[in-house]
Amino acid sequence: MDDVFVSRGSVIRVCLYAVIFLLFLELSLNFSVHRKTYKMVSSSRRILTTLEDVSRFSLIVNFSDPCGWMQNATIRDLQKIRDRGCKPVRVCSSSPSELVGSLATYKEAPSYKEMIKIYPLVRPGGLYTPPDCIARERVAIIIPFRDREEHLRILLHNLHPMLQRQQLHYGIYVVEQENGTQFNRAMLMNIGYAESIKLYNYTCFVFHDVDLIPENDRIMYDCRDSPRHLSSAVDKFKYKLPYPQLFGGVTAIKRAHFEKVNGHSNKFFGWGGEDDDMFRRLVNNGFKISRYQASLSRYKMIKHLHDAGNKANKRRHHLIKTGKGRYRRDGINNLHYKKLGIEYQYLHTRILVSINETKVMTS
Repeated sequence: MDDVFVSRGSVIRVCLYAVIFLLFLELSLNFSVHRKTYKMVSSSRRILTTLEDVSRFSLIVNFSDPCGWMQNATIRDLQKIRDRGCKPVRVCSSSPSELVGSLATYKEAPSYKEMIKIYPLVRPGGLYTPPDCIARERVAIIIPFRDREEHLRILLHNLHPMLQRQQLHYGIYVVEQENGTQFNRAMLMNIGYAESIKLYNYTCFVFHDVDLIPENDRIMYDCRDSPRHLSSAVDKFKYKLPYPQLFGGVTAIKRAHFEKVNGHSNKFFGWGGEDDDMFRRLVNNGFKISRYQASLSRYKMIKHLHDAGNKANKRRHHLIKTGKGRYRRDGINNLHYKKLGIEYQYLHTRILVSINETKVMTS
């Protein structure tokens, strides 16, 4: 009987030691995870260069969240969410109560290191998902870019808080053209579309000039039944629409609509014409352009010097005139570019590309 008692006591001690060891292991693992997370977040501009890096970071952040997969949930996932007992179970409002209306726009911005602390809910690559509701759609913000780093920082500082109040599931993609070639804004927007859908199934695209700052958070960065020109009232033009055929600056368009018109033309190198060509593409395909009233869709333009590599396009009038017969073979189905690199930075995804003007113009 004593042997049996001793044997039972030994088993109990072994089990107790095992429990203590497991608790110690869990605490050590949690400490390691939190320390690694802090190290990654506190780095001012650490670049995540692969999708594996981004996935690993997301797993670390959501280590203890059994419903962490909901960061990529859609309205179609509502039943799965209910079945698993996870929250949220409601669809985000089309008119969120957090909106404040007129904004005190920032003309300067903190450093990237400071903004990472200001916007802790933004995930690597400039991705955000509302924490307490399912977003109505998935929005890619596409910014054509070159040599305007200060303006980009100012824009990001204005956009992130506004888009979060709008309860959008969004990602910000900065498409940068290498120096030494004629700037092609429209083609960069096409590339932004093509590269962003490789990373995620976006349903809506907002094409955004880097120097335009929204003055009201009720300018919704989502997509409706028709393409929408968001920046119809800019301070540079005394808050008046320069001409009715304008479809540039900041625009929003559903993925299906963008694909129907084959995106933008790739032929517009240099300044001017691509916006008018896009307007005609949309109208010729039966779309009606919508706009907010001028008192709402107000934007400030950041003053800047013109890029020496962005001269006026002398062929723009000819390209606009011949655009109708060319749009089916000139657009997102005929993109020729070289991707030089992609960086998943904390407030945006940056895509560096090279464009061969001769190849594009002869294709």
